[in-house]
Amino acid sequence: MVATDLDGDEASGSVSLSVSDDVPSVSVAGPATVVEGERINGSWSLVAGADGASTQVLFDGQAYDLDEAIDTGKGTLTVKGDGT
Repeated sequence: MVATDLDGDEASGSVSLSVSDDVPSVSVAGPATVVEGERINGSWSLVAGADGASTQVLFDGQAYDLDEAIDTGKGTLTVKGDGT
């Protein structure tokens, strides 16, 4: 960076700039299989990052909002906004 005053004198220096913008991350915990007729529970958490995040569940190419019951053809999946 160079600064010049009214009579033409110059002074130079450097400026360091660092931008820190964390990225969204999600983690899921719970069983990977279920016994037919039984119910399973798991949990998930989300760190949205500096810019925030919108959250939807994708199943079979279709987007669903949190807390929306999803008919999987073999049962119902509900991913709740509270992480359960």
